Amino acid sequence: MRRLPRWLLLLALAVLLHGCGLLGQNEMPPLVSAADPRHQTGEDGIVLLGAEWCGYCKQLRAEFDQAGVDYRELDVDTDAGDAALKSVRSRIVPVTVVGQRVIAGYDIHRIRELLAPLGYRL
Repeated sequence: MRRLPRWLLLLALAVLLHGCGLLGQNEMPPLVSAADPRHQTGEDGIVLLGAEWCGYCKQLRAEFDQAGVDYRELDVDTDAGDAALKSVRSRIVPVTVVGQRVIAGYDIHRIRELLAPLGYRL
């Protein structure tokens, strides 16, 4: 069997990578959708994705309010909240976004851990 020249293999690889969009890009594609709440949080912002009917959301909301946590809430029963929930690939609430970290469910220990450096004590 005859071997292909090395330059031809490299050329074929370059064409394949370019066709897949992995070569010749000037910008990285966005890692998150426009609806992702991490666009709003920066390094230390806080977003709560919740619902009125969710008991854990109500409990977390009360804990945030008692501790004076500055947060924004998105109701997942609205179009914007539903899109945000899907963008973080969650199907459960509450979802807490602290900076660029996403905590799905009522994981109070992890939430406390992420809020402590921001000066909040739950």
